[in-house]
Amino acid sequence: MVRWTVSWGRNGRKVFAFVLLCTALVTLWGAIPAAGMDSAGSHPTLASGGNGPGEKALSSCIQTSQTVSVVFLLDRSGSLNGTDPTGVRYDGIELALRRLANIKKNTLGEVAIDAALASFDDVYDGVPTFGGWRRVNGEDSSKAIQEMLDEARRGTSPRGGTLYEQALTGAERDLADRKGSRSCRVLIWFTDGAMGDGPEAGARLCGVGGTMDRLRQQGIIVVGLRLQDGKTSVVQSAAMEAMVVGQDAATTCGTWPIPEASRPGVFLEARDKTGLRRLFVGVWDGADGCSPLPTATVDPGMHRFRVVLDGPPGLTSVRFDGPAGAALVASTSGGTTAGGYTAQATSVDGFVTID
Repeated sequence: MVRWTVSWGRNGRKVFAFVLLCTALVTLWGAIPAAGMDSAGSHPTLASGGNGPGEKALSSCIQTSQTVSVVFLLDRSGSLNGTDPTGVRYDGIELALRRLANIKKNTLGEVAIDAALASFDDVYDGVPTFGGWRRVNGEDSSKAIQEMLDEARRGTSPRGGTLYEQALTGAERDLADRKGSRSCRVLIWFTDGAMGDGPEAGARLCGVGGTMDRLRQQGIIVVGLRLQDGKTSVVQSAAMEAMVVGQDAATTCGTWPIPEASRPGVFLEARDKTGLRRLFVGVWDGADGCSPLPTATVDPGMHRFRVVLDGPPGLTSVRFDGPAGAALVASTSGGTTAGGYTAQATSVDGFVTID
């Protein structure tokens, strides 16, 4: 084993940050950022255990497909004026899109990643409303990502309620023409509100053969992202968890246990807006084999690994102390090469990913 230690600084001073080391799958997938945790402790929590059936299904789906289609289904209900008044969720969307842009190859070779936006309150506005599908890991990935961010900010201003059934059945229709034998379909569903549809809609969503069953049977992996609203969050979180994962402590949703041929989902939540950026990428903690630092042992057979830091804005460098006295002080932006080692970093407001 080869032991590496990591430290980090701003203007020459060491600062606090939460760090993850990601080694699993990195040599196979290339550059795929994983999520950090909030330094104040308000980090996303995976209901499915961090490396459960949903994470494994998502990992396998992306590794073994020629095309990946991802819909970001965004809540725009009026409650977001209180839970996320400054729009931190858009930073999370940007991080998630940048992550997708870094996926170039998988076990089949080149992979095409297409992404699209949809939104809901009392009505559903589908993929065509937000400019359709865009290739986010191609040559024009930066342009595509910026266009999607602009569309999201313009078209998801908070208003209205949260009708889950319209949102999920609408997204099901938008994903219908993206299926294929070598296709992976993912629905990233973000909300901060309770289901406002009523019990009849709940029965249609969670009944045997209902909407959630259909999504799983069609191979659509639902990633449920919830921002707690500070009111009846325990009840609301449990209900959404059951919808996405199939069960919570008290109830089930759809056919349970989930049939082997169906795709299970992933549920993740943040306690407040400070965890929102991580919320959109935190699902990959388990899938990418991440574990906390500050010290970690890296197998010498691993020729590449990733460090993810969730630190303060202004973070400028990370020091890697390697075997036999080798050291690399890596910038948190762009490439650094020294002592035979190379680091490539990206940074968004203190959220740093270094390969």
